[in-house]
Amino acid sequence: MVLHGEAPAAREAGRRDRAAMIGTMLLALDIGNSNITLGLFRAGALIGTRRTGTNPRSTTDELELLL
Repeated sequence: MVLHGEAPAAREAGRRDRAAMIGTMLLALDIGNSNITLGLFRAGALIGTRRTGTNPRSTTDELELLL
């Protein structure tokens, strides 16, 4: 991660690092009225899923634990 205010060369290096990480793995979220579904992709292949019911009374802490 590159912090705000760093030299342009450091910022450019940080962009390249983030681009490399983005190509490696993808987390897909489908947040619907009745379910939250997550899918984890690596190199274009689905490697894991998770599904839970959507509860309007869930706190952010509860949702974080599900993730």
